[in-house]
Amino acid sequence: MNNFRETERWLKRGLKRKVSITEGLLVAFMITGGLFGGISESAYAGTVLGGNATATGANAIAGGEGAKAEGSNSIAMGYNTKASGTDSIAMGYSAKALEENAIAMGNGVEALGQNSVAMGAGTKASGGFSLAMGYLSEANGDFSVALGESTKAEGSYSFAAGYLSEAKGRNSFAYGGYYDGSVSGYDVRALANTNASIAFGEGTVAGTDGGSEEAVAIGYRSKAIADKTMALGFDAEANVAGG
Repeated sequence: MNNFRETERWLKRGLKRKVSITEGLLVAFMITGGLFGGISESAYAGTVLGGNATATGANAIAGGEGAKAEGSNSIAMGYNTKASGTDSIAMGYSAKALEENAIAMGNGVEALGQNSVAMGAGTKASGGFSLAMGYLSEANGDFSVALGESTKAEGSYSFAAGYLSEAKGRNSFAYGGYYDGSVSGYDVRALANTNASIAFGEGTVAGTDGGSEEAVAIGYRSKAIADKTMALGFDAEANVAGG
């Protein structure tokens, strides 16, 4: 039996056509389990809105062509969306929330880790408890945060914000970057390569790729490119380990 259509008929009878019954109202009704304790079966069976959608999880809601709400209490809204984790939410074209409590909102967004959140076109949060917001940003480490455009937080507990910035090491921090449209292909970013490294500012580099120790680079184009080094100021460079 189609729970959505049955609910629609029940509401129309109960409200005696005094209120316009829209799909939005029906979705809200099914999410809350019924107005004033209404239809009891809506608290158990999945609800389907739109063609070719499926809601196989208990209390799940799927709306849109090809939408799949597979986890208990999950919501999948939009074309080809998928919410397979318990209590997960996927909204937007081809959005995917695949783990428990994952939230994916936007075009092509993926929330792949437990308790992860991805918001904005093309963002991806694959680490547990990770957050990716903006455009094409990725939070791949557990407890990592990626904000802005095309940023990447790869290490666990890492933070990357700005444009093209990358925080590769555990507990690393990268902030900065910009695109100069006047020069073809000219990109400037902040790059924190090693564990506990800090790259703050446009064009900064902290640590060597594949290195293992802390490095700090603060200031425009500053570079701390050896283990346990610090570079402060415009075009500063520290390239001797421990220097």
